[in-house]
Amino acid sequence: MLNPNPAPWSRSWTIAVRLIPPVALLLGLYLLRDRLQGLDLAAFQVALSALSSWQWAGAAILTGTSFAAIGQYDVVLHRVMGTGVPTSRARWAGMRAQALAQTIGFGSLTGGLVRMRCLPELDLWTVTRLSLLVSASFLAAWAVLSGVVMLILPGQPVWVTVPLLALILLMVLRLRPQPGLPGLSPASAGWLLVWTTLDIACAALALAVLMPAAAMPPFFIIFAAYLLALGAGLLSQSPGGFGAFELTILALMPGVAAPEMLAALLAYRVVYHLLPAVLGLILLIRPARLPAAALLQPASGMARSRALARAPQAEWGLAHQGAQIVLSRDQGSGWLVRHAFGTLVALGRPLGRPDLAELRIHAAQQGSGPVLYKCDPRTAARARRAGWRVVTLAQDGVILLPRWSITDRNCRQLRRKLRAARQAGLRIERGGDRLPITEMARIAAEWARQNRGEHGFSMGRFSVDLLAHQEVFLGWQDSRLVGFVTCHPGRAEWSLDLMRHGSDAPSGTMHALVHAAIMAAQQSGTVRMSLAARPNPPRLFAPLVSRLAAMRGLAQFKQSFAPQWRPLYLAAPGWFGLVAGLIRVTLAIHRPALCARMTATAAPGPALANPYGAHVKDAEIEFESLTQPCDARDQILARAGLTDAVTARLSSGQTHDRRPFPPP
Repeated sequence: MLNPNPAPWSRSWTIAVRLIPPVALLLGLYLLRDRLQGLDLAAFQVALSALSSWQWAGAAILTGTSFAAIGQYDVVLHRVMGTGVPTSRARWAGMRAQALAQTIGFGSLTGGLVRMRCLPELDLWTVTRLSLLVSASFLAAWAVLSGVVMLILPGQPVWVTVPLLALILLMVLRLRPQPGLPGLSPASAGWLLVWTTLDIACAALALAVLMPAAAMPPFFIIFAAYLLALGAGLLSQSPGGFGAFELTILALMPGVAAPEMLAALLAYRVVYHLLPAVLGLILLIRPARLPAAALLQPASGMARSRALARAPQAEWGLAHQGAQIVLSRDQGSGWLVRHAFGTLVALGRPLGRPDLAELRIHAAQQGSGPVLYKCDPRTAARARRAGWRVVTLAQDGVILLPRWSITDRNCRQLRRKLRAARQAGLRIERGGDRLPITEMARIAAEWARQNRGEHGFSMGRFSVDLLAHQEVFLGWQDSRLVGFVTCHPGRAEWSLDLMRHGSDAPSGTMHALVHAAIMAAQQSGTVRMSLAARPNPPRLFAPLVSRLAAMRGLAQFKQSFAPQWRPLYLAAPGWFGLVAGLIRVTLAIHRPALCARMTATAAPGPALANPYGAHVKDAEIEFESLTQPCDARDQILARAGLTDAVTARLSSGQTHDRRPFPPP
């Protein structure tokens, strides 16, 4: 609630901030008047009338190019924020916002109002964040560009500029997706710098072509002067930087006669500021229409619960850790999707038989290209018939539980590992509604340090939010937790997710934990157990990848359970999209976004910092609800039509028993 009686100092500060632009404008006009006192008006009129039609036309073309770059700037930031606004709408909204903001002033406020008018599908908070992000990122890009120019100019303090630019580069390289900014990355920062450079370069060229050719200095000098004048205008906060911009240009280019320079500046103001502002106002008279309903809609509420209950594979549990479910209009089919640096990635098997063309249109509306990642053979065949490029990506290790037995001759290594774990006194428990989160977090943090962090995107990461929806198996040696595994549960399939162990875990710990998960899945009537994928690259790279996998022991570990290996595929509409999508997915896996905020509750007790950013209390945490399989039984699905999916599980009598397993 707003304070109806703000403090006097607060009112004074607000008034002072509001007075900055008009005061700066008046000061700029006053200082500019002093420079104009000795101006030869006749020479000024001659210089203005001497501007040829090609100069006006050239300035207009360069202005259009500059505004096109400004529009692309908005496109990049819409992708960074994940607004889902189509590229064309984002571009035109950005161009109109800049056309009015640079002339009227109050950049963030004016730009926000214009974007709200042009993009009625966005709420006030999203538009406000977008406008502030545009202003902040443009200032950052301008600062980097100015630093580079100052570094190139002779006689500049290199010992100051070089460390500063190196620090900025290091900060950019460390960018990664954040909550609210899922598309943030070094690549997005690079594109922002590219479009800022093109925008400012075209604006400086527009001013240059309006100057007399005989007195025009080298373009690099004009570009450097324009950069500094732009910065002076931004700092002055006056509308369009009027006054400060002109004074800086006149001071930095004394070689051009004042009448000719002022004529060029006036013409520049008309072409680059007045005309775009008039066009922007005319285009804003007619309110923008809401975009047509998308063919695929993000699932929420009961639609999301029903989709999870019908999920085609257990790995749809990633919907509890940032992945999004998009459904067709009749909600009969859909995809599990994530964004990877400008690519819309559909993960795994789809729900039903969704139309690939709808996915492609949905991605295009968000300014992205579609990629199918680790899709099944049937979906890959459909993509190939639709003209998409398809390659084999990996192999999924699947155990058919009704026929699987540890006595199989191919499980000899597994039996040896289980004997070693039993001799070490390892005890396996199935996690219940209360988990030893503190101990699990300690092991997960230790594992992450030893393995250079956790992977993400298509893999689960350690977080309490995800654990609340998973089956957990804990390995104890005496009273000390030494390892744990988690699985995405389902009626038809369980899928192995996290495997974490401490450095003091005895030999065979992970084998025993996964074996316990397999036995639990068998007892629950599940048909399949997925041990997750292993790489299956083209033959040229197979020896290298095989050696790396063998070094980590992952392939050998999974093979000890004697699974059946089933191919998984990567598909995209073209070869470029295929390669670009694979690169972006790889980056997203190795540079995942931060985990979502923890939502489970805990018993009262001293607060304990979780190494992954959440805060837990006491050594155990109690979840608000029991876990819900991603592929529920038919009777649970029937109930889910009337109640929440979690309530459906509770009413079905399914529990998360915490009981010890027989010794491995």
